[in-house]
This record gives sequence, structure tokens and C-alpha cells, in this order.
Amino acid sequence: MASEIEDLRRALWASEEGSSKLAKLNTELRTAKRASDEAIEKLTVENAELHAVRQALESKVIGGSTKPPPP
Repeated sequence: MASEIEDLRRALWASEEGSSKLAKLNTELRTAKRASDEAIEKLTVENAELHAVRQALESKVIGGSTKPPPP
């Protein structure tokens, strides 16, 4: 009987230890996900800005190629 109680205590301790580790990993995962989401948002904005700049440059190049050369 004492052996069974000790086994249960060990199992309970291991379960609590495992739960604690999982909680820590979950926190780390949430932090990493938040950082990843922020990076994706920043890159999306930068991509849109670069796309707009590219379109403006292409428009200037295309518009410039139809003009006669300067004298």
C-alpha cells in the first residue's frame, strides 16, 4: 500500500512537472508566433511599398521611352 501511494506521488509530481514544462513551452510558442505575425505584417507593408515604387519607376521608364530624345 505504501509503495502504491509513493508511486502515485511520483506520478503526480511527474504530471505536475510535465504540465509546468508545457505551460512554459506554450508561452514561448505564443511569443514566437506574435513575433512571426509582426514580421509578416511588416514585410507585407514593405512589399506593398516596393511594389508601388516599382510601378512608379516602370511608369517613368515607359513614359520616358515614348518621348523624343532631348536635343
